[in-house]
Amino acid sequence: MSCLICAGFAETIEAQDWEERRCDDCGHYRMSRVLILCLMEQCQIFDLDKMRIWLQQQRSTQAVATVELHEALLML
Repeated sequence: MSCLICAGFAETIEAQDWEERRCDDCGHYRMSRVLILCLMEQCQIFDLDKMRIWLQQQRSTQAVATVELHEALLML
């Protein structure tokens, strides 16, 4: 499967109501399916550098960074 952030190769991890990925470049993260649908509908993509920095900051307080709609708007 591909990374939802950089589109590179990523391992998919089964998760309910979330898409969870482990990417060598972006790391381990979980993303809301609602967010993914919104991004697809609006043809939006993340600012790669901003998103990777944000994910790294989130990992300092939680094992798996979780990206929801309200947080992702800051990374577009």
